[in-house]
Amino acid sequence: MSFQVWILERRKGTTINVSVANSEEEFKNTTVEELKRKLFSADSRYKVCELYCNDERLFHDRTLGSHGIKHSDVIMIAPPMLPQSLSSKGEREGEFISRTESMEK
Repeated sequence: MSFQVWILERRKGTTINVSVANSEEEFKNTTVEELKRKLFSADSRYKVCELYCNDERLFHDRTLGSHGIKHSDVIMIAPPMLPQSLSSKGEREGEFISRTESMEK
């Protein structure tokens, strides 16, 4: 059995079915970065796009399983909206940094 996800490309409004893995364990252990590489192959766009599932941004260093993604879930692909890290390391939920503070950093 092939474990798959549906990819919705926000700009075009199109969906495609992507085969991710051949087993549930392999599917759960696939990182978001690996999925992005599979989607874009040699294209470097995977480095800057963002993926979302159930209105939550997916971090490239985490696995599909850690995000709770299951076989046949829909993942939305979008261009980056905010200049944020794609990594979950150092993520500070709910913390607001003013524009002045961010410019100083």
